[in-house]
Amino acid sequence: MRTILLTLAIALLFGCGGKSQPASKDAMTADATNPDGPTTDAAGVDAATAGDLGTSGYPGLDWGASMDDLKAKFPRAAPGTDNLSITGNHAGKPGVTTFELRDGKLHRISVTFEDEYPSMEACATVWKEMRATLDGKLGASKSDNLAAYWDAPTYNIILTCDPGDEDAGVLSMAYSPPQP
Repeated sequence: MRTILLTLAIALLFGCGGKSQPASKDAMTADATNPDGPTTDAAGVDAATAGDLGTSGYPGLDWGASMDDLKAKFPRAAPGTDNLSITGNHAGKPGVTTFELRDGKLHRISVTFEDEYPSMEACATVWKEMRATLDGKLGASKSDNLAAYWDAPTYNIILTCDPGDEDAGVLSMAYSPPQP
């Protein structure tokens, strides 16, 4: 009896035989922190090759979108007073994306990535890799220290590595309308 129970426990723990099937594309892009699935891969830059970046540079979002528009696109996002935040992947990295509104209209999108790097040098390594990937999707960026900039007719995107607590590095992105 003990052997049978042990065998059953092992089978449940490691899965029961059978041929494994590859995950569907949706299952692979779904984020466990948000059951909305692929919509939480909120990286406008990940979807850049898919086409519709919207005027904000973020997939399917235009500057001026209302809170209702954002809630419809991200139903599980947490609303604040003048913003809406969602946890999920952005540009392939976990973080929190915040959609900021002014006068009830979308005017800025900011992303704070979850990982904190032990030093600015460690953050710079990830920043360089991410910048190269984004350059491939958005075109060549300009840079100043650990800030990369992409300017388009309807949006500006910035990727930065900023000092955190005790010399740690924090990676972030921001989308904004072009400055006059």
